[in-house]
Amino acid sequence: MRRVAAAVFLSLGVSGVVAAAITISTVAVRTDAEKRKFSRKYPELAGRLAAARTTPGLSSHVPQGIASVGNGSTIVISAYSATEGKPSIFMLVDAATGRLNRAFEIKTEVGAHYTGHVGGVAVLAGSLWTVGGGEVVRFALRPMLDARENGVVRPDKRFVVDSKASYVSAEGEHLWVGDFVHSGDRDFAATPHHSAKGKNAWVAAYRVDVKTGLLATRTTYKVGSKQVLRPDKVLFVREDVQGMAVAGSRVALTASFGSANSKLAVYRSPLGGIPFVVNLPDGQRTDGYVVDSNNHLWTIEMPAGAEDLEWNGRHLLTLFEGGSVKYRARWRASGGFIEDRFYRLSLD
Repeated sequence: MRRVAAAVFLSLGVSGVVAAAITISTVAVRTDAEKRKFSRKYPELAGRLAAARTTPGLSSHVPQGIASVGNGSTIVISAYSATEGKPSIFMLVDAATGRLNRAFEIKTEVGAHYTGHVGGVAVLAGSLWTVGGGEVVRFALRPMLDARENGVVRPDKRFVVDSKASYVSAEGEHLWVGDFVHSGDRDFAATPHHSAKGKNAWVAAYRVDVKTGLLATRTTYKVGSKQVLRPDKVLFVREDVQGMAVAGSRVALTASFGSANSKLAVYRSPLGGIPFVVNLPDGQRTDGYVVDSNNHLWTIEMPAGAEDLEWNGRHLLTLFEGGSVKYRARWRASGGFIEDRFYRLSLD
């Protein structure tokens, strides 16, 4: 999670992949002490860990998003550069081995590097989706999968949504686009109309028309200086959420801030129940739900910097920014426990 609000995707270009010279390394950075202490420090997490592989790019980039592609053999990871001014990237990774297959720099229509936040990734309707600066941004996925070498990609569509767009997840025909809120921090202040039921953040659901690949809603209203699309429904969540996934009858959240331990919280899904009315600007309304102590199932602790979540039908996928060169030394010095792997976790 970046300290300042993410820049928007400035412009859109023709979808496709062109060759690029990219050097991305895969280097394990956990210390021997951290390896020895892992199971003792996080016994519940260790009991749910189905697999873990070293996250590529930690020496140059800060991982943010994770999603499963097709039959689950490929993982897409999004990351921004640890060096200011360098491009954000997508990485295609072998799910079984953790081997980096290809990497793609993200550019804008005018050829400039996109250096902003890529807080999550999701695969839906044959496209790859990411988020940043209040926008959901779509990329053609097939050219990346078919490419035989590293490349450069540009988005082919963007949508301004009623969310901070800090993270994104796919479920059925919906994209869930969430707020990151941290009280007392001006950079991560709550959006006033995103508060209800004692919660100061929401995750907004937008249905994707699988035939057109577009967000289905056409209704808009004004928030600040922007016209945003009305969400089909919203889920109110706790603060410090970095990722969310709907896993059948359950909803899972990762929560983290700084070098403190992260949390994985799992709830009975309220989404099949009776919604309450959420009032929106310009007299608009939508359906609302909440996850709280009434539907909470369990919470476990994890290492610092947990980010995006993905449900692949069998496991939860997540990864950590704490292993990146940007954070690892500083967070260790303040007592943080560093993780350099992405996980597959069992819910049961």
